[in-house]
Amino acid sequence: MMEQIRREVKILVVEDDIALNNLIQRTLQEKGLSTEGAFSGREALARAASGEVAMLILDYRLKDMSGKEVIEALSGKGIEIPFIVSTGHGDERIAVEMMKLGAREYIVKDVNLIEMLSIRVDKVLRDIAKDKVIATVDKVLQESETKVKSILAASPTGIALLKNGVISWASIKFADMTGYQEDQITGREFRMFYENDEEYRRVNDIIYQGIEEKGRGETDTRYRRADGSVIDVNIQASPLEPSNMGKGIIFSSLDITDRKRAEKELAESRQDWMDVFNNVVDMITVHDIDFNIIRANKAAEKILGLPLLSDLKAKCFRFYHGTACPPEGCPSCNCLNTGESASFELFEPHLNKFIEIRAMPRFNAEKKIIGLIHVVRDMTERKKMEEGLFESEERLRSIIDSATDAVISIDASGKIIFFNSTTENLFGYSADELAGRNISMLMPGRFHDAHAKGIKRVSEGGEEKVLGKTVEMAGLRKGGSEFPAEITLAKWRARDELFFTGIIRDITERHRADELLQRQLKRINALHSMDMAITSSLDLRVTLDVFLEQVVTQLEIDAAAVLLFNDVLQTLDYYVNRGFRSKALKHTKLKIGESNAGLAARERRVVYLPDLSRDTNSFKASKHFSEENFVSYFAVPLAAKGQIKGVLELFHRTRFEADEDWLDFLVAIATQAAIAIDDSMLFQDLQRYNINLKLAYDSTIEGWAHALDLRDKETEGHSRRVTDITVAMAREMGIEEDEMVHIRRGALLHDIGKMGIPDRILLKPGKLTDEEWVIMRNHTQLAFEMLSRIDYLNPALDIPVYHHEKWDGSGYPKGIKGNEIPLAARIFAIVDVWDALSSDRPYRDSWPEKDVVDYLKTNSGTHFDPEVVEVFLSKVLPGIKKD
Repeated sequence: MMEQIRREVKILVVEDDIALNNLIQRTLQEKGLSTEGAFSGREALARAASGEVAMLILDYRLKDMSGKEVIEALSGKGIEIPFIVSTGHGDERIAVEMMKLGAREYIVKDVNLIEMLSIRVDKVLRDIAKDKVIATVDKVLQESETKVKSILAASPTGIALLKNGVISWASIKFADMTGYQEDQITGREFRMFYENDEEYRRVNDIIYQGIEEKGRGETDTRYRRADGSVIDVNIQASPLEPSNMGKGIIFSSLDITDRKRAEKELAESRQDWMDVFNNVVDMITVHDIDFNIIRANKAAEKILGLPLLSDLKAKCFRFYHGTACPPEGCPSCNCLNTGESASFELFEPHLNKFIEIRAMPRFNAEKKIIGLIHVVRDMTERKKMEEGLFESEERLRSIIDSATDAVISIDASGKIIFFNSTTENLFGYSADELAGRNISMLMPGRFHDAHAKGIKRVSEGGEEKVLGKTVEMAGLRKGGSEFPAEITLAKWRARDELFFTGIIRDITERHRADELLQRQLKRINALHSMDMAITSSLDLRVTLDVFLEQVVTQLEIDAAAVLLFNDVLQTLDYYVNRGFRSKALKHTKLKIGESNAGLAARERRVVYLPDLSRDTNSFKASKHFSEENFVSYFAVPLAAKGQIKGVLELFHRTRFEADEDWLDFLVAIATQAAIAIDDSMLFQDLQRYNINLKLAYDSTIEGWAHALDLRDKETEGHSRRVTDITVAMAREMGIEEDEMVHIRRGALLHDIGKMGIPDRILLKPGKLTDEEWVIMRNHTQLAFEMLSRIDYLNPALDIPVYHHEKWDGSGYPKGIKGNEIPLAARIFAIVDVWDALSSDRPYRDSWPEKDVVDYLKTNSGTHFDPEVVEVFLSKVLPGIKKD
């Protein structure tokens, strides 16, 4: 029978690791088994539904669904196939979960996977063979049942004879069982014993179908007794005459209420016991008096490599010690003589493990020893750790010394007991200057009190909210300069003493980037405010008042004034000012070329005077000007359409050094001022100036996007490339041209939220932890919080917020799917992946084009919108390749 099963059964290997799938198939085929492979959950469901598969070897974690989901999907279709579960995680919860779903075996992926898999497959095949034998026996029993129906009719169980659903006769036992008198039953419909019509119909369907198919129907149901109580019964029914139900049907009813209750309690108790027994990490083996292992838990079966105990008695000394007889002086053997438990440790060469054994004698009801129970713990790792402690400490020291962050350990008094070389470089102290000193020397005084209180609170058994979290504070270098720092603090104990270890990172550069980002956001808002003033009012004075307010605030200048060009008189006349103490400029009228403002207007350039006291062409003619105490000065020509509209003058009461970014913004707002003046004079040209304004916005956004690329270490031109391709894709998809500006801005700012992600996560070279992934995925929400405050960027939010959503709903932040995802985000997701895989990165080379195309096709319908993938590959990609 077993050989026939091996020839007939086809095994489906469901494993997304192609190499491992092929290895498992090849191994089973060498044993004469028929196999085929599936590399995803969906493929497994399709193969299993064909009816040709008799057994599954199922990987628990597949790319598209879990093993649990595969089994539940098959059960939903009424397909029950024996299966073995394999997993690379060894999670006990998963094991229990899959065994409850019907898994025949559960195997952890390790070096013994193939060997264990072969053993477990043989076991399941034997089970299938047994099932077939049982089925054959059942058939024989069914044939025999017809021959003894007349005998069953006289059974002492409750018997009733029904004709057309009406009771024509009932035994005394049946009356007693249901609580009625015999005359109360006869002539009544059998329906009277059921709680509801639905249950009555269900029982009838089963009974009559069984009679038609097998000559006998049987099922469990519940009877409602005369007093309203309910009992569980087993019904067996057969026609009074074979193949002639018209003569009547005999119903034999057995009260199984107590049995049902006992079965439920026994099943629950046994399952609880088996769950505990098989999920204990330690090995447990039960032995008889002759040292045979008669029961073992999963841990013991795996570690000892035990055979099927139901088929073969296994001597414990063979599997524990690899010997042909019990070793001399074995403490376990002594337990059989003394009846007392024993606990001992030993190194077992046969297992190549240090083990701790607790041996306990087993007694029968007469208190006679009938065997042993072994509880065995693997102590190998602990022993190795003890033996290799010194080596590990040296290795750890080397790793910590090479870390780019400072690592410092202190005792409960705050004394520095350990630090790495980065600590010396970061704080500017030598090793001798740091060793044994108090940690307070490395932090500004304002933190000393809180630090001391926190250590005291933890030392006294309290909890400190900063433990285990990353917080920002300030570090203090040897020279007294401060720097922003990020610290992660942990506590630990050794020799009953409390210690703390902190990992400190200098985040000066990140702060600078954040400050730049905030400054750019403020400037964009300022540009927007000025834009609103220009478009909402034709009153030039109101417009320029708003303009000067933003100039003084955003450029951090003490005072500013606007001189308007009088085209008729060819003069620059004072118009508005802000920040002056006197009326020094109220009556200013300058000719083109006269003074610094006239020079700026004539030469169309910014005039910068860092020290007004050294300038001969200054404001000394004004008697009030000296009262202002101005030191630095800027004159910026306000030109629109090639014509001078005026001059913006900036004054500062201390020496002011302007950087390139500041000057760029100055030019941008000067351009806006010129536009505002020109709009007031020539309202019909408003559209042209709005275009210039949008260019100023986009220049700022492009600079911002460039800064993002630099911080995230993207390839050169990443933001520009993905933006251009996204816009091209949007046109191919038929998006209106008016929407292109929003798509372009959204693409440029797609990863703006990463400015809020800590460097330790964003720039981490290795794989992120689950907790770090939670923080990383939050960058889409951060993008929304940053950009939603800027009204003109609201239409561009789709890409920054939703470009990590996936077509099948497995993305983030919302987990939306299909057409719920905005079209702009679906387009950008493909372009972003294309550029990322096609570009060299510090941690990998670019992919070949064919591999990238295959990746997009493979993930079409799961990660990506299939329609958008088709448009990209057929229409946009040829243009990219041509360029």
